[in-house]
Amino acid sequence: MRNSPIRRILENCADIEAERWMQYGGITDNFGDAAVIANVLTSRELDARDVALVMLAVKLARIGERSDHADSYDDAINYLAIARVLGGIPLPPPPDTPA
Repeated sequence: MRNSPIRRILENCADIEAERWMQYGGITDNFGDAAVIANVLTSRELDARDVALVMLAVKLARIGERSDHADSYDDAINYLAIARVLGGIPLPPPPDTPA
């Protein structure tokens, strides 16, 4: 397995996701709860995927203001992955699975 910069970034993002899982629970419950709160605050019907996309927007705005903050990039990658999962987009096969 090569040690590319992109692989290191994605592995770090995976570590962050695992840490957040331990801290806050699964994405379905956590982002679902956030959607319920956002619906009350905004009088709109958001779902868990919408919350992930809003969080992505927050991170992109922060990157626009402070492009040297690595954590914002890692969080943006994870929020995009969370939106994919919550949106029901099929996952790629595991790396060990023949195509």
